[in-house]
Amino acid sequence: MNKKVRLLIFCFVIVSGYFFVQAKDTYELVIKEQRTQQEYYRMTVEPGDHISVSWIHSVERTPWQETYKIVDNQQLELIETRFQSFGAGVPHESNGETTIEDGYTVMTGIDRVVEQFSWVHSHDADFQLFLNDENIIESYELPHHHQLEFHIEKR
Repeated sequence: MNKKVRLLIFCFVIVSGYFFVQAKDTYELVIKEQRTQQEYYRMTVEPGDHISVSWIHSVERTPWQETYKIVDNQQLELIETRFQSFGAGVPHESNGETTIEDGYTVMTGIDRVVEQFSWVHSHDADFQLFLNDENIIESYELPHHHQLEFHIEKR
């Protein structure tokens, strides 16, 4: 094979590789207001990342936490929920396993997929949002008593 053909093949492989890497889908976690669609936060995420949400339940006044896994189709799979008191809002049926750990009821294997997580944000609820166990936004950075949601977008 002569030098020109080898150079042409080398250039083709490099350019093809560049476009292959660029074509990879990029996903973003987006927090916005439900009614006005005003965006408050945007961050790059990947399928398989875990998003955990924790707050103080408004009726029971006890801690609650839900953990979601980002799946390839821009959805959120609920993989664990944990709470201290079994009252308002607690799922009464689950496909998975329920255990008790350090005073918390822990439900896993729930097999529920959602498009977004929606809530009415309150600065009094000790709201926290984690990506892979790292706190990514403080409660006071979001507006008090607004209907918010987070979801995954393909960019």
